[in-house]
Amino acid sequence: MPMTITKRSIEMRPYQIEVHDALDQFHLEGGRRGVVNLPTGTGKTITGLDYVQKKGGRLLWLAHREELITQPQQAAQVVNPGVQTGVVKAERNEWGADWVFASIQTAVRRLDQMPRFDWIVVDECHHAAADTYRRTLEVAGAFQFGGPPVIGLTATVERGDKRGLDDTFEKIVYQYQLLQAIRDGYLSDLKTERVDLNLDLDEIHTVAGDFNQG
Repeated sequence: MPMTITKRSIEMRPYQIEVHDALDQFHLEGGRRGVVNLPTGTGKTITGLDYVQKKGGRLLWLAHREELITQPQQAAQVVNPGVQTGVVKAERNEWGADWVFASIQTAVRRLDQMPRFDWIVVDECHHAAADTYRRTLEVAGAFQFGGPPVIGLTATVERGDKRGLDDTFEKIVYQYQLLQAIRDGYLSDLKTERVDLNLDLDEIHTVAGDFNQG
């Protein structure tokens, strides 16, 4: 089921409204750095952008891949038409914009130029245990009293290297499970199909437990 998005009009889904409510409650209780766990395809970007738009203030959006910078920047003009957006990546250094979308690899090298922000969103925040994120958030004041709240967005809270996010984030504020999203009709059901291959591997030898390509 596609999300309804038109210029100057966004119809939020029920779980996205629940995310906003959960973040409000988290901040009301004094929380500063919370994780929102939504499956891929359920609108993490729009959810985060719309929340900041409703709250107001300057935004720093941190990501580690180019498409996670360009796509949210484009979506920002739908969520908040007319907002001044900028990019900090490679030769671009647009720190002065209201909403800044930054490559973490570039931002960490330009921390002396980083201004103050009211909100920080870390996209695919399961990467935030890396030292580059930690240093950037520290300079941004995210670990100081009165510093900008940090919202982590991810489809998976587990890191491949098993490093935890406890040092960066305080709690998982909201989780929407993949199976629930399928049951609710927002994602397509998973289908598996068995394919039989008529291959004879008897003549293939192995070396050190792997197939011999010789």
